[in-house]
Amino acid sequence: MNLTGRWSGIASARGGPEGPVSMPVSFVFSQDVDKVSGTAESNNRTYEIRNGFVVGDRLALEIGSGDEYTHFDLTVQGERIQGHAMTKRIGGVMLNGALALSRVSED
Repeated sequence: MNLTGRWSGIASARGGPEGPVSMPVSFVFSQDVDKVSGTAESNNRTYEIRNGFVVGDRLALEIGSGDEYTHFDLTVQGERIQGHAMTKRIGGVMLNGALALSRVSED
């Protein structure tokens, strides 16, 4: 399995002060054996992927910096990736959510 390339989809969160939200996101992955790096884009912001790795069909990664970050625990199923997201915000507020991505064809 090679995740290198562009993936797009929807991130959703629940439990925050804004109530349930969902937003379009895109990820650009670069995979070197079991290490995954790249960027994530949402709401006109770009985030570097950190601590990304693949074990079997599982993908784990984080985006953000310092005291505010999102950790993803995902499952890869062919051309789709989906799973759980947990965001830690400044002040210790935790939000749970989900991420669903599909590989973007580079035609």
